[in-house]
Amino acid sequence: TYIPVSPHLPEERYRVLYEALKPDGIIAAEEFSSVYGKFSFFSEDGIFVMPQVLPDEALKSEGTAWTPVPITEKEIAYIMFTSGTTGIPKGVMITHRAMLQYSQWAAEHSRATENDVVFGHTPLNFDVSVYAFGACMVSGAALLTIPANMENNVSYLASALEKYGASVWISAPSLLTLFVKYGALEKLSLPRLRVVSYAAEELPNSTLIQWMRKFAGTEFHNLYGPTEAAVDVTFHEV
Repeated sequence: TYIPVSPHLPEERYRVLYEALKPDGIIAAEEFSSVYGKFSFFSEDGIFVMPQVLPDEALKSEGTAWTPVPITEKEIAYIMFTSGTTGIPKGVMITHRAMLQYSQWAAEHSRATENDVVFGHTPLNFDVSVYAFGACMVSGAALLTIPANMENNVSYLASALEKYGASVWISAPSLLTLFVKYGALEKLSLPRLRVVSYAAEELPNSTLIQWMRKFAGTEFHNLYGPTEAAVDVTFHEV
């Protein structure tokens, strides 16, 4: 079971999560080493730091042998904590069966293949991210991720999207709005873009119309669903 947690939480929030979960270990990215002090309540022996590995180095690595662990479809794949805007954050437990079914649907919905590049903008602690990495795991598509400190930098995002030729897009509506607000949509060139899906808050009609005019041959899908239902339960092509 994995529990994705934001690296930008106050120490007390980490403490609350720890008391609720009692995890065996914490896997932390090397780039967020400055926040490790917030884990003072956790043994240093239980914090595993993942170094940043360049693609070339990863390809040359022989890897480490591992033994698969038998699991059933009813066991918990991940626990996603809600934002807590209506009170204390709730830990939502999602089974392997639910995650696999949703991942298969995401791959079918986006018609992703090994030739696609899926742009996953949302962080792992936001359940919309399951669409992106789930579709990639099922289809073999490449996953385009963004450094946390660049997630709202539309110039950087536009450059990365164009460089890697994104063909499938999944994000919150707010990102589509940012591209319009800062004039980045007009110059954006994504000839391979087939599907744009967005889920979370409401997307203004004026923003959607501008995107649909810019990418006239692209499908736009409005997704909706609560975290408790494994991300999305409905979608509508607009």
